[in-house]
Amino acid sequence: MKLDKNDVYFIKMEEDYILINDNYRGLIRFDLKLNLMDNIALEEDVFIYSGFVCKHQAVLYCAENECIIYVDLKKRIQKKVCLPEEFNDHFCEDLQWDQESVDLISSRERWYRIYYFENRIERLSDLESRCPCYKRILESMDRGEMDFAANWKEGYGYKENPDQFVISSVFSDRTETLRKEAYQIYEKEGLLAGIGEKQIEIVYEGQKYLIRAKHGYYFSGFDSASCGGTRRIVVMQSDKKNCMRNWITLYGI
Repeated sequence: MKLDKNDVYFIKMEEDYILINDNYRGLIRFDLKLNLMDNIALEEDVFIYSGFVCKHQAVLYCAENECIIYVDLKKRIQKKVCLPEEFNDHFCEDLQWDQESVDLISSRERWYRIYYFENRIERLSDLESRCPCYKRILESMDRGEMDFAANWKEGYGYKENPDQFVISSVFSDRTETLRKEAYQIYEKEGLLAGIGEKQIEIVYEGQKYLIRAKHGYYFSGFDSASCGGTRRIVVMQSDKKNCMRNWITLYGI
């Protein structure tokens, strides 16, 4: 599907929908045939630095407004959580959700709980009990087996070698390699991906796949989900010369 007149830079996928930003003013949902489901206007302009979805809930981090925006996609409820003035980090992974809060981890390996309806953020401690993989990933880093975590919940991390990334799990002997062109290492439910501007390399159930960008475009978004027994992948490409021109492509494995 081609999208014009929309600076799309945020894309997430659940088992029954795809969510993207609608420029800086809202969100758009599509079904898995890329039919429009609904538009959700946000109460203020938001540039989404990072965002996460779980079922009908979404949390969006906007650095410009120094806030988290919580959106109930079904009930159309929105809540703003103001971040502390000294907050100079960004969020990279969602860990645990409920109806009142979500736990997020930052790029500095700091853990926070966001209380939607109380407009409150809390720094978490006792991380080992909250995430069983936490200590094991740190131990792997100390041994030099990992440089960065790719998925704290599932225990995946990666080591950056001169010519490739080596992905491993703290729960098994499984290791995979991805090309060094990737700017993001992705792991979700056993699917590994190295996302680069020109190509995306995917490893899933022992098979490798390679997706190449269209001429004049670069990859600007990627996600996956299990949908009715099929693993689906959604990929976004943006025009190098015009950020308002984009393509969304859906794959099935």
